[in-house]
Amino acid sequence: MKLQDSSLLRRSSPLTVVLDGPDRVSITSPLGVFEFGREVMPLLAMFAGEMSMGAAMERLQLANSREWEASAEVLRQMLESGVLLPGVGSLTESAGVGFGDPEVHCRMLADRTRTNAYIQALQTLVVPGEVVLDLGTGSGVLAAAAARAGARKVYAVEQGPAAEWAERVMLSNKLDSQVEVIRGWSESLSLPEPVDVVVSETLGNQPFEEGILASLADAGRRLTRPGARFIPSAIELLAFLVQTPDSVQEDYGLDLSCLSEWSEQAGQRRGLAEPQQVRDWTFLAQEVALARVQSPWDGVWEGETSLQIDQEGRVDAVVMAFRAELSPENTISTCPFEASRDCHWSNPVYWLAHPIEVRPGQILRLHWDLRRNAQAVRLEG
Repeated sequence: MKLQDSSLLRRSSPLTVVLDGPDRVSITSPLGVFEFGREVMPLLAMFAGEMSMGAAMERLQLANSREWEASAEVLRQMLESGVLLPGVGSLTESAGVGFGDPEVHCRMLADRTRTNAYIQALQTLVVPGEVVLDLGTGSGVLAAAAARAGARKVYAVEQGPAAEWAERVMLSNKLDSQVEVIRGWSESLSLPEPVDVVVSETLGNQPFEEGILASLADAGRRLTRPGARFIPSAIELLAFLVQTPDSVQEDYGLDLSCLSEWSEQAGQRRGLAEPQQVRDWTFLAQEVALARVQSPWDGVWEGETSLQIDQEGRVDAVVMAFRAELSPENTISTCPFEASRDCHWSNPVYWLAHPIEVRPGQILRLHWDLRRNAQAVRLEG
């Protein structure tokens, strides 16, 4: 979302705010834990209700353009970290960007392996006459599948422009009496009845980055019957130690090792790679499970684990992937050797500033931190 004076923003919920010292504030949002300066405090108070960026800037009574730019940067960081959310009136501004872009939804639907796995899970788990909640319904395909699986009522929640098109999908398929599309954020809504099944496909390349854990946890606390089922029922975060193809140093016959210091000063280099591309890299150890999360969906953002090296080589990157269990018979995966050819997800790649030469049997310690303002891994021999 591009911020401008007319952009409407509101404070996320739940938030935990801790004063870490005279100039530091730690805020836990649905996306993780983030550090700010004390200047964040008046902004938090202003956006307790929906307000435009321009109105907030006026209330701050900023002295000059430099102060305006600094406050705008704090607002951008608050939005990226999930401390602030777009107001309902701002949703149409994001059309053509991110999940407001129809191309994004078309690409997800083209991942037939993913979509069919979700549909099969709904057919397995939904008992005729039950009530289903679809969090982040997007185009509405999964809400429609729940209705066709026999759900008496489906509440399909969508905060973006796709909500209008989900409503049209229901009308076109004569499902509008079963499926109610609700515009907004699930954390802010109440339902007229508890639900039996919660489904959500808000999985990112790093599976937790779109806020799925917070959404499922909130639904489990407030919106479900005892014994409700979740789709997915569990999410496993995985890591692989790899040697990527020959470096540019070898390509050009130059000693460019000093550039690693430059890279380290700039922060860890991160990127995305398609699973089909990653599977051609050299894997130096077995996959390691960093976290496995299931109901009550407590967030897992950092930790450390040990890995044993299987073959000699040079570890220069850590690749992440996930498995999501949708039902006893259905699992989707972005692991390089398991992902389908039509997989629309990519694998996050974290390159090491200083690659490590390794030998079979060697034990390494992997430290990982997926908080939005950290997003880093560290490997120690």
